[in-house]
Formats: sequence, C-alpha cells, structure tokens
Amino acid sequence: MYSRFGLVLTLLYKIGYPGFCDPVLKNLGEIMHKYLKLSVIAIVLGFAAVASAADESRIVNLWDCKLNEGKTIKDVHAANGKWVKYVNANVAGGDIHSYVLQTVVGKSGTFKYADSFPSMASWSAANEIDNAEMTAITKELDAVADCKSNTLHKSKAS
Repeated sequence: MYSRFGLVLTLLYKIGYPGFCDPVLKNLGEIMHKYLKLSVIAIVLGFAAVASAADESRIVNLWDCKLNEGKTIKDVHAANGKWVKYVNANVAGGDIHSYVLQTVVGKSGTFKYADSFPSMASWSAANEIDNAEMTAITKELDAVADCKSNTLHKSKAS
C-alpha cells in the first residue's frame, strides 16, 4: 500500500501540486524513519533472544536405578510423574523435567532418571522440600526402584 500511495504523491508533486504533497511527504518520511528504527530494534532483540537461548544451560541429575522385585517401568513412570508434578508446583519458576532412560542394550532391569533443572537454585530448592507430601512421594519412588547413586551435571545445548 505504501508504494502505491508514495507513487501517487510523487506524481502529484511532479505535475505541479507541491503545496498539497509537502506535508504528506514530510510525515511519510517520519513514519518510515520510525518504522525502520522499530524494525532494527526487533531484529536485534530477536538475535539476542536466540543467542541467549543457545547459551542456556541446565542442571541434570542422573540417578542409576534398579527395578524392585515385581515392579515395572510403568510403575516407575507413575511414581516419577507425581514427583515432577509436585516439584514443579512447589519450586519457584518450575520448568523442571524428568526422564526415565530405559536400557536398550546392557543390564536389563536397570534404568536411569534424568532430572533437568533450569538452575542450581532450582535443583537446591527441589532437594530442600521436606514435608509429608514429599515424604509420601519419596516412599513411592523407593517402593518401585532402588536408586543408590547419582551424579550432578551442567548441560549446554550444542
């Protein structure tokens, strides 16, 4: 639309109606200048958002676990789902994820939990929850699997 409007104004100016077109052309230039500034700002902010997302790291807690007698991975997922829901509701900012990593090749009956936190503060806050609800969820997790060791990692997307 701008190009047609600009063309009409330019033609009017050239055929002898300069008084009519001067204020319009002046405002049009100001509008385009503002539009250009906003476009540049939006592009810069977009690149900054992409760069910051690429720099984002997460804390990952890996647990080595073995299924308890008579329990299945389905039981593990059910108990772990309760844990994820509870910590996300009780840790400021949430954004906590947990994955159950099943063995494809190797020792059967073993698996890993990979709990992903947005920061060390978030991981710490989740570990400091000490109340009846968390105790019940922990007992349910212990009933389905024996998880004796864990390692804490800082991850960064490549």
